[in-house]
Amino acid sequence: MSNSKPTLMALFTSESLSSLILSLPIIRQQDLASLSIASKAFMLATTPFLYSRVILYSPNAIRKFLFTILHKSATYAAFVHTLYLCSHRGHPRLHHTITREMTMTLSNVLPLLRNLEYIYLSELWGFSAAVFASHEKIVFPLRDCRLNGITFSTQDRITEFLRFLSTREHLQLLRLGVAAVPDDYYDQQPLPWDETIQEDYLVLSNSLPALVHFDGPVFVATKVLKSRAPLEFFRVHTALEYDAGFLREGHVLPVLFSSFIDAKNLCGEITKSTIGKTLKSMVVVGFPGDDELQELQFSKKDPFKEAGNLFGDVIGDLMQILALRCPLLLHVGVLPLSCKDRSEIHAALMEMHSLRSIEFSVTQWIGPGVIGIPSLGLQQTSFPNASVLKAISIELKMYCPTLRYLVYTLRNPNFQSRPHRVERVVWIYHVRPQDDETPVENEIGKNEKNSEGEWVMGDSRSNWDELWTMSD
Repeated sequence: MSNSKPTLMALFTSESLSSLILSLPIIRQQDLASLSIASKAFMLATTPFLYSRVILYSPNAIRKFLFTILHKSATYAAFVHTLYLCSHRGHPRLHHTITREMTMTLSNVLPLLRNLEYIYLSELWGFSAAVFASHEKIVFPLRDCRLNGITFSTQDRITEFLRFLSTREHLQLLRLGVAAVPDDYYDQQPLPWDETIQEDYLVLSNSLPALVHFDGPVFVATKVLKSRAPLEFFRVHTALEYDAGFLREGHVLPVLFSSFIDAKNLCGEITKSTIGKTLKSMVVVGFPGDDELQELQFSKKDPFKEAGNLFGDVIGDLMQILALRCPLLLHVGVLPLSCKDRSEIHAALMEMHSLRSIEFSVTQWIGPGVIGIPSLGLQQTSFPNASVLKAISIELKMYCPTLRYLVYTLRNPNFQSRPHRVERVVWIYHVRPQDDETPVENEIGKNEKNSEGEWVMGDSRSNWDELWTMSD
């Protein structure tokens, strides 16, 4: 028997051993790149792992990767399972001629990545939905899709994206952050609207059978609601959230009107959908409240004034729909909390027997000029202190005994700060079992142990965005 020690080359000649070694998390991408240029044998062994997870931040590196896949697709394209392309925060936006080139190149690359499962594109270059222009050729089994900063320049781009979604049978998570179209953006390949497209096709009625997590704008959310997706987490952004910059320029009424239309459409689609069978968390960001409705009612322009009188209590409508249609719901947010009439919310809470947490926005309580509307928030002059919010928490728990977490969110009025920075006051109801654990019958006929609880404040610095996933 030979006493010679196995060499590194011998290890890599064994396919099973090389796969085991190179798949270890301690092997860095830089190590794989170094091994790939050491010898031809090392290159053959490391290439599948080197291209399996592509994570790039530099525009030059992204361009080189795209052109490599485009011109050597037979060699490298099949190895790509994760595509993570992102630019560093604060990086200057590229010239629009470069952005068009990169967008169209990516649209040609996506059909070549037949094994892609995870895609993350974030704030790259104001990239357009034109990357899905070749949607009919895309066949990869995508499971996780996160697009942050995508722009839809025309209705045709929305159609292309919906067509892309209609064939994603394995998609489990969809996160869509829509950005405004840049002033100097020009859609290089605008497509004519196809009059033969059937509305049912755009509705995605028989698609997305695996989608459980959605985070995106209303115009996509209403289509997803008509699919057969078994959604558990559903986060929607209205026009009031997306058009904050437009709103600060003085175009108040159109944005408020659009936000109410979004809210009404959302309520209507939830009523007709099957989402109630699986939904556990419902979050609406930018939901209009009493002050926004008052702004429309007191406007001097007839179309907006008349609409303001017809919208009514959209918050109460949404809560009532959720109470009746979603019996498994654990979390609701981020609805504006009225300081005048909460009777509709009280009535809905009495029908929610599984709800564990609820988040309210109290931005409108802190005075005028918070979100660029000088006439909003005039009834209150200061942010309510913790004691006031504790009293409100006790009030709400009277109508919904299962509530344990009540979160009150104040969105930072400084738009130059971090995009997602928020300030919160959190009240948590802790149950303290008593020594006498004799079961008692509650009001719905179930036996439970005799216990009492106390209210404690939660740490506002913690992550309270995933309350619905917390266990008791």
